[in-house]
Amino acid sequence: MSSLILILPLALLLAPMLHVLAVVAPSAGDMSTLQQQWQMLHGDGDHAGSRVRLSFRLLALALASGVVLWQATNLGQGAAQRVTLAFLGLYLLLIAVIDLDHHLVLNRMLLATVPLLLALSLLGFLPALPSALAASVVGLLLFGLLALIGRGAMGMGDVKLAAWIGFVTGFPQVFVALLLGIVAGGVGAGIMLLSRRIHRQQSIAYAPYLALGAWLVLIQSAHLPG
Repeated sequence: MSSLILILPLALLLAPMLHVLAVVAPSAGDMSTLQQQWQMLHGDGDHAGSRVRLSFRLLALALASGVVLWQATNLGQGAAQRVTLAFLGLYLLLIAVIDLDHHLVLNRMLLATVPLLLALSLLGFLPALPSALAASVVGLLLFGLLALIGRGAMGMGDVKLAAWIGFVTGFPQVFVALLLGIVAGGVGAGIMLLSRRIHRQQSIAYAPYLALGAWLVLIQSAHLPG
């Protein structure tokens, strides 16, 4: 509970920043491949407005990556934990960006990390395996229920991401991480509704907010002694 009191205000402050990335993110039909994005950034003047948006977005991503690396370096206790934190933070950022672009949380991205996460748990750089597995089940069941109740407001990719977040945060920290993600998502959705970026029946990219909640819990846990 003390961790939640400390970092909930930070989540409320950072949630609007994710809206900035959502606003400048291209629509699904604008740029479907990295090659098209590169051509738009370096092409002729026909796409000047889109190039400005893309350049701004790349700057925002560079700043976000810098913040993640700075926090991992300064809050991690020992080189191994710093590397682990940096990897998890940048991976969460990548998941968030893909979801902003395409409204997808890729199964292969989550599954590709399973062997590494198991190894990190056994080596003591992530929560112990029983805690990690229990928290993963909690995330899966909780967000699975929310997906059923929400009737399309949340995708199965978000459900799987909640299970992934449970593994890396452990039990009972998973509750704090997911609650922060839900609160941040509510703030972000409210901002987008007020700015008429979305309408009431439209779903949003939820992974960025879940990633934010997970990252806040990870850095808070790393900062605590022991």
